[in-house]
Amino acid sequence: MKPGDDGFMNVPEGDIMMTLNGHTKYVCCMIQLTDGRLVSCSANKKLRIWDTTLGKCLMTLIGHTSHVKCGIQLNDGRLVSGSADSTLKIWDTFSGDCLMTLTGDSSVVWSVTQLTDGRLLSISHDSTLRIWDTISGSCLMTLKGHTRVVNCVTQLTDGRLVSGSFDKTTRIWDTISGDCLMTLTGPSNWVLSVIQLTDGRLVSGSADKKLRIWDTISGRCLLMLQGHTDLVHGVIQLTDGRLVSRSFDKTLRIWDTISGRCLMTLMGHTSYVYCMIQLTDGRLVSCSADKKLRIWDTISGDCLLTLQGHTKSVDCLIQLTDGRLVSGSDDSTIKIWNIMSIPQQKWLRRRLLALLFESSKILSEPLKQFDAIHQEQYQRRQDLELLLRCSLNISNNIINLKAFKVSLRVLSISDIAIRVAEYL
Repeated sequence: MKPGDDGFMNVPEGDIMMTLNGHTKYVCCMIQLTDGRLVSCSANKKLRIWDTTLGKCLMTLIGHTSHVKCGIQLNDGRLVSGSADSTLKIWDTFSGDCLMTLTGDSSVVWSVTQLTDGRLLSISHDSTLRIWDTISGSCLMTLKGHTRVVNCVTQLTDGRLVSGSFDKTTRIWDTISGDCLMTLTGPSNWVLSVIQLTDGRLVSGSADKKLRIWDTISGRCLLMLQGHTDLVHGVIQLTDGRLVSRSFDKTLRIWDTISGRCLMTLMGHTSYVYCMIQLTDGRLVSCSADKKLRIWDTISGDCLLTLQGHTKSVDCLIQLTDGRLVSGSDDSTIKIWNIMSIPQQKWLRRRLLALLFESSKILSEPLKQFDAIHQEQYQRRQDLELLLRCSLNISNNIINLKAFKVSLRVLSISDIAIRVAEYL
């Protein structure tokens, strides 16, 4: 199915558009590549790359000898995966070849992220953090200090690194020297999540059922947020600045980060909440061990939609650049959902047709005029299709040129974005 086809545009809101079958064990993680393809990581030791328009598996990446736990795409386009086999692998996403294997961790590689300077960071069950050179594959430094499993990590805007651990501490590190700059103590149980707020403060969530807001300069705990009745497993900040936490008490809570007050409790799930993301239109999505996904209004706290179809726990979520929602489950499947109403789809169809018309005109113009809009980025017919799919990502604000720029990976606002916006 392609954008504009009746099958794509007229799927009822909340319905499954397609199910991707191929994995034989639970799906742990999903990433969308910059070219629009989807990558899934599974406990069956494999990664798969999918075409999300056709629902077809394009290639299977084989090499790990145990569960693939995490993955990211590097800035240069290569793919990195981390596994319970204690290794990281770097892959070419076009050939499917494993380019190198990074060894050094002595236990499960739990998470991997790219630092702002391009180096790679991995955290492991061996209680360490490691920083890697992605060109040579060498381990540049090992950050030691935690005494138990490292669960979570985030990089601060000033370049420092923050990690949370089963040892009940949060540590702040210098990524150049590898030194631990400070240790934040206070939680009486595991630290399970850490994020930085837009104002620079740090938030941690822990198994003692509390969230804490910290000053990253002094290391002082500024606020303690209480209300959950079981461990706090994850936290995100909404675009309006409020904080959302998810818990094994089956609820999500929305908090004021200034007063620390709980503004609302989102109830509906009947088991642990495993993942949550904010959609581009501002709504919140959560998934749970109860096999369901729920879409929430973050203003009223109402559950707007309940998505059902998986037969086991739903573990991970991602929103594609075209606006569709993707979920991965213990049932070994990946499902792609439509989360737009029929009126929204019809509204969008009219704008997509205008976009197609204008883009076609631009693509057929003489070479001299076409040079001004980065000809090399639009040579293939597939690029025009990708342009259309990316436009769905900003369906509620389609004339946002900044979003166009990000979606299309253009370095500056080009003539094509300006001309399309004029039509919409």
